[in-house]
Amino acid sequence: MDFSLRIVERLPRYLQLACHLKEQGHEFISSSILSKHFFIDQNNIKKDLSFLNLNGKPNKGYEINEFISAVKMVLGTTTVNRAIVIGAGNLGRAVSNYSNFSNYGLKIVALFDDSPEKIGSSVESFKILPLDNLSEVITTLGVKIAILTIPAQGATKVAGLLYKLGIRYFWNFAPLHLKLPDDAIVKNENLAASYMFLSYQINLNNYRNNGGKIEMVNGDIEKRIYEAFNKYAKSRDNLIPILQDVQDVRGYISKDDIKKISEYLGIADSKVYGVATFYNQFKLIPPGHFQISVCRGTACHVKGSLNILNSLKDHLKVEIGQTTRDKIFSLQQVACLGACSIAPVMMINDKFYGHLDVAKTLSIVDKLKADYLSEKEAAKTSGAASA
Repeated sequence: MDFSLRIVERLPRYLQLACHLKEQGHEFISSSILSKHFFIDQNNIKKDLSFLNLNGKPNKGYEINEFISAVKMVLGTTTVNRAIVIGAGNLGRAVSNYSNFSNYGLKIVALFDDSPEKIGSSVESFKILPLDNLSEVITTLGVKIAILTIPAQGATKVAGLLYKLGIRYFWNFAPLHLKLPDDAIVKNENLAASYMFLSYQINLNNYRNNGGKIEMVNGDIEKRIYEAFNKYAKSRDNLIPILQDVQDVRGYISKDDIKKISEYLGIADSKVYGVATFYNQFKLIPPGHFQISVCRGTACHVKGSLNILNSLKDHLKVEIGQTTRDKIFSLQQVACLGACSIAPVMMINDKFYGHLDVAKTLSIVDKLKADYLSEKEAAKTSGAASA
């Protein structure tokens, strides 16, 4: 069966909740229960579940054992998939010994590392093996999945080796997007990015709890920028690191930032501005509420990403690297998003959209804009009513 990626992303959560409810003694699960638990519109839940071909009972929902079996069948967890873990650090050890994977058909059969100090030692039921043993283990045990828990600098090389040995499915915890041939399927887990999502939510709640006083948020930003300055000696050699830190804090580099950096380092404004405009990594205008990144990798290019990029430029009336006049969208192109299997693809903020064409792309951005403006208007009305 070929489901949309959005449904595939949600089904595991439905399955986990169903298993939990079963353990508590529940005999049925319904779309209303799922809707309340995950804050997803009940009609969308019903659409997701319609693919399972289950017969629900009025006022009860779906028999929970049948529901679990149907979801497991779709997700392929009724069969056993063997996996290996590469990297015997703290994360690799934790992943290797996570017993609940077996409930979903994942069996980890070996743990590897390239450190002489670790090779040969044991981690509970696993003996840490050298990378030289990869070919033998993959072939003998029928391994299909590689779980990478290694530093970024070694991940690309190891992933390439695994691909040559026949691995096509990668669960990647290394902090970079793997670049592999189009037939490789990669699921990236970025722990730092996940933390930054929570950090954003904390900042957003701080803003709301301060009664919507933007000065409080800006004050915090100015404090963090001042702290960024003071991490570095007053040397011209530190211009680029300071620019990077300021952009990390504010999201872009303002005219006032350029002036402050100039004063701090004792160099001309024009010098700071010249360096900031020379490197593509620096942005001198505020990013939009939605930051669109269009992948221009080979797989996406072949499938029409240039047409998608040009259609966005025309539709939003914005150039690459710029923000729309209404501050809702920023547009950029990136070399690769590491999601070749769903090419052509774009990312908006932290969400991927795949299998695009021009019509689908424009529909997505139009809906995002409409929803954003609607929420903004609702917040304005609510604020006026409570005043």
